Amino acid sequence: MPHKLLIAPNLVVEPGFRELLSFNETVAARPMVVELHIRNIGEKAFPGGEISGGRFTFQTPLGIGIFKQERRADPSKIPNIPPRDIFVVKCAWYPASPGLWEIGFKINAVDEEKIEYYQSETELPALQDRWAQYIYAVDRHQLDSILLLKELLKKR
Repeated sequence: MPHKLLIAPNLVVEPGFRELLSFNETVAARPMVVELHIRNIGEKAFPGGEISGGRFTFQTPLGIGIFKQERRADPSKIPNIPPRDIFVVKCAWYPASPGLWEIGFKINAVDEEKIEYYQSETELPALQDRWAQYIYAVDRHQLDSILLLKELLKKR
C-alpha cells in the first residue's frame, strides 16, 4: 500500500509585503524561505526518506522559444512521520524574476514503497510521481507602489 503525503507550502516573505499577497505569491528579487509542511495522511507511519530532484523552475515565452531558469535544492532527509503528524522542510530561495515559478520534488521512502502526493485531503493524489506547486513572483516595484499609495491614503 502506498504512503500518502499531503504537502502544503508556506512562503515566508518580508512582513510588509505579506498582506498584499495571496498564499501562493511571493516577491520577485527578494530573499525568502519556502516551508514545506509534509503531513502523513496515511494509516501507517511513513518510514522516512529523502527529497530528491528538488527544483525551482521559471519559464517565460521569449520570442518563439522558452527561457528556462532552474535552481536545484539540496536533498533533505525526512524522518519517520507517524500518521497525522507533520514534518517541516525549509529551503532558502531567491526568485530572481517576476512571473510563474514551479516548485517540485520527489521523495524516496527508505522502504522503497510508492508515495502518493496530495495538495489537500479532499482531492485525489497527483497523477505524477513527484509533487509540484505553482508560485507567482510579483514584481517588487509594483508592491512598493501599492504600499506607498496605502501610506498616502492614511495621510488624507
